Amino acid sequence: MSKSIYTDILQTLSLLSIFIIAVSTQTLSVTVSNGTIFGSYCSSPFANVVAYLGIPFAQPPVGTLRWNAPISYNSTYPNGTLNATTFSPSCYQFGSFSTEPLPYSEDCLYLNVWAPANATKNSSLPVKVWIYGGGGYIGSSSDPLYNGCAIATNAIVVSMNYRLGPLGWLTLGAPLNFTGNYGVLDVLMALQWIQENIASFGGNNV
Repeated sequence: MSKSIYTDILQTLSLLSIFIIAVSTQTLSVTVSNGTIFGSYCSSPFANVVAYLGIPFAQPPVGTLRWNAPISYNSTYPNGTLNATTFSPSCYQFGSFSTEPLPYSEDCLYLNVWAPANATKNSSLPVKVWIYGGGGYIGSSSDPLYNGCAIATNAIVVSMNYRLGPLGWLTLGAPLNFTGNYGVLDVLMALQWIQENIASFGGNNV
């Protein structure tokens, strides 16, 4: 092996080690009022992006909270931390247009945040919020079609679940007094969560 080739290999390895150290020192966690959220790198061709998946923004809409307006998730995370590295289940629905089979649950009021790895609480980046369609009866923020990793370049991307079908829209009069529009109320609560917490991820909350 010639000296020049050997030198080139050493230089390449040196640059690679510097890159690895730089990436490893970038934080994969943020702190909000509920505790510390740990995310993971996602695959983006444009930038180093951290995904924070399955963050609760409302209490599970089950039991007495079924067919009622959502109540914000104000509890401290267990042990003060949240491992936000996997998507939450999708809200119950009749059918799906997802390209992959998705798990379903009534406990589905979670959101996802994608942020540049170098973002800080002082970055004040623009925030892109994605609300899936589907006629109010199908859809999921965990659908691969809506993965925000590729577009979280110099911006924060957020998606959320909301209740669908009868669980999201059922309206009945007395004596039950189901007012309906629970899916819309879920979205509004998610937007409130974003307003209160997105600065911790590097987003502009103004």
